[in-house]
Amino acid sequence: MKLEFLKHIMGVILLLALWPVSAAEFKHQISLTVNDDANAFVFDLPAAVYQNAYYPDLRDIRVFNVQADQVPMRLVLQHDEVKQTFSASTLPIFSLNQTLQIPISTKQVKTSWSGDQQSYSVSTSNSVRNYVQNKEAVSLNTLLIDASVIKGKKALALQLKWSFASAGNRVFYVALQGSHDLANWQPVTNRHKLIELNTGERVVLENRIPLQGSSYDYYQLRFLNQPIPEIQEVKAVMVNQAITQPIQWTELDSWQLRQTENADYVVEWDTGGYFPVEGLRLGFDYRNLMADVQLYARPSKEAHWQRVANGSVYDIGDGDMAMFNNQLDFNPQRHRYWRLVSRSEISSQWINQISFAWRQQQLQFLAQGDGPYVLKLGSQDTKSKASNQWYKRLPQDMRQSMFSNAVTLGAMQQPLQEIKIEKPPGFNYSRWLFWGLLVIVLSLLLTMATKLLKEVGDDE
Repeated sequence: MKLEFLKHIMGVILLLALWPVSAAEFKHQISLTVNDDANAFVFDLPAAVYQNAYYPDLRDIRVFNVQADQVPMRLVLQHDEVKQTFSASTLPIFSLNQTLQIPISTKQVKTSWSGDQQSYSVSTSNSVRNYVQNKEAVSLNTLLIDASVIKGKKALALQLKWSFASAGNRVFYVALQGSHDLANWQPVTNRHKLIELNTGERVVLENRIPLQGSSYDYYQLRFLNQPIPEIQEVKAVMVNQAITQPIQWTELDSWQLRQTENADYVVEWDTGGYFPVEGLRLGFDYRNLMADVQLYARPSKEAHWQRVANGSVYDIGDGDMAMFNNQLDFNPQRHRYWRLVSRSEISSQWINQISFAWRQQQLQFLAQGDGPYVLKLGSQDTKSKASNQWYKRLPQDMRQSMFSNAVTLGAMQQPLQEIKIEKPPGFNYSRWLFWGLLVIVLSLLLTMATKLLKEVGDDE
């Protein structure tokens, strides 16, 4: 009988645990007005969310529709956006066995893949001029490429344009060496295959030689088999990369300075919220400063300090010998309380400004039910994050295309009890469920007690 009673109690507890969090248990809310008829939306979380969330990992965030039903949602920590643009620039080339017939000055044409074109003359440097003029023609299969004209740019490959004396399908091999001084040559690739295939309708070329990350000023291209084509043009295929980081810098209004018993000097501050912090920048007015620092953090005042980063900050030297660093970078940390420790005495001159970098998060949700929607947070009772299984079941192409950013966010409102509830008080199902379950539990207890008393009476 006791076992049956325990089963009933466990069933009730399980039912309570699975019941969704009531909307009335959230302390804050932000209205979400959608401005088109998309099926899903995305928006950047404002700073007020990090400042008012109850849990550091923002597990207490939910989205509700006008019927007060939860809708599927997920949080996304934004990544760096990398944009690449490609261009090509022709390079001066010299056949080492025909230096007397080829002029030393040549013309370079810079082109981009968008179709723009710019022409300008490039004169080879004196070092290349002397190297070419004095080079003995030991073989007929080597080409010198002057890549110093694109110095400082990232080249991915060399692209060749060639011609053979007779038409046909060709497969031939080349080797490539690189040098910065025309004396010390290093291998880039020892054997690379190039192909010319004539299909009858068009000619297909595999005419690129990857540079394997090398960035030499000069290259020697050597043909490994016969016949040797006439190289008409060599282009460097280059890539320009731009990185956009979804980073916000926030300057602190105040911090505390103190000294510990271990003679460490400490700066402590509160970020005011659970921001995903990944960088710290110090401002100071102190010449010839060199200080080793350790950075610690914790989510609450009761938690233990965790070391996040260590490094050095300095402002030393003058002119070309000047060195300066005032920043620490680390992986995103969701802590509110921070401590900077140093053996060097920290004063108002040492540090006069502290800023922290935090990476923006986005919230994605499905537009189920009717709008307007509302973002609610600040509930201690939400023990787990909202499930993102719905997102995992989406096709890969829909994950990138279905979310619209046509969302207007309202101001943070608190407390929720002062806000008009969408449902009339008479239809508070969560409260009715609670009292109903309580009555069931008490009835079970009363039944158990009655049966136990009856059994005791029968035994007597």
